[in-house]
Amino acid sequence: MKKIILCFLVSASLIACTNQETTTNGDDANIATFKENSKLVEASMNAFTKNNLTTWDTYFADSLKFHSADYGKDAPDSALNLSATRLRLAGFHKLVKNLNAKFEQFVPDLDVVTYKPNGSVRAYITMSAESISNGTKMSHKMYQVYTFNKDHKIIDIDEYFDITGAVLVGTAPKK
Repeated sequence: MKKIILCFLVSASLIACTNQETTTNGDDANIATFKENSKLVEASMNAFTKNNLTTWDTYFADSLKFHSADYGKDAPDSALNLSATRLRLAGFHKLVKNLNAKFEQFVPDLDVVTYKPNGSVRAYITMSAESISNGTKMSHKMYQVYTFNKDHKIIDIDEYFDITGAVLVGTAPKK
């Protein structure tokens, strides 16, 4: 009996000390989806910085909802659709030139119930540009969350950065 108990304790301690696999095949698939979607976020942002909105369009679903960082635009019904977002981005290119995006980090977004990757992408980006009207060089950090549909098209963007400050700098009179 002592040998059985001793064997049980040794077995239990060996099992407890082994490295348990913490990811599941579902997690691995969602990480793979996140990596693929991260490339799409980067490609769409690069198309935007080059003012190539025709290419930019190819990354988005017609049902896009864009939640901008504008002051007072945080109500759920204030999201811009695809055509309004395209007009906004085209307008931004009338204010600045030499627009550049430096991708600091992509992080998988998590399901709020399971806290497991869901394929969405959180992007940390540093944007830089030069004002067309006054020549001021600007740089600012931006955080965006991109949600995708099953066809890997962007369907939702939540944007966080000081858009008002960027517009004020970009439109200030020349000194």
